[in-house]
Amino acid sequence: MVHLNEKGETRDLTEEEVKQIVAGRPELASYFANPSSIPQDSDEDSWDKAALRVLNQCCKAKGAFYFLEPVDTVKFDIMDYFDIITHPMDLGTVRKRLAHNFYSNPRLFVQDMNLIWNNCMKYNGPLHIISKYAEDLKDYFNQQLSA
Repeated sequence: MVHLNEKGETRDLTEEEVKQIVAGRPELASYFANPSSIPQDSDEDSWDKAALRVLNQCCKAKGAFYFLEPVDTVKFDIMDYFDIITHPMDLGTVRKRLAHNFYSNPRLFVQDMNLIWNNCMKYNGPLHIISKYAEDLKDYFNQQLSA
């Protein structure tokens, strides 16, 4: 088992951490003892697979390049970024979170996706070209959700 932090970084859980999880959620104990007893996905599409498809489409859209990785404040010489943006988010971090089952429901996935666009608009203002890409991607994302 792994721990996924807010930055999308992972590390293996210690035995003590696994024991704490099992103590707090005894219904999971049987899964640790017998991993083959973990229920498998049905043939029906799960929300996280649908979310990954939407994410992949967004990553291919025009302007997505700017949002694929965390903002590099040194590269872009924007040292005030973290003073203004307290919860940074990017498409790569969303991808990592989906891959590691960070999201317990689709609402959290949508919140992180919207955080990307909102952070961009907040930092750059509505007239900046990057904000235009963010607005277009936000609209595209919402269209993909509706499809």
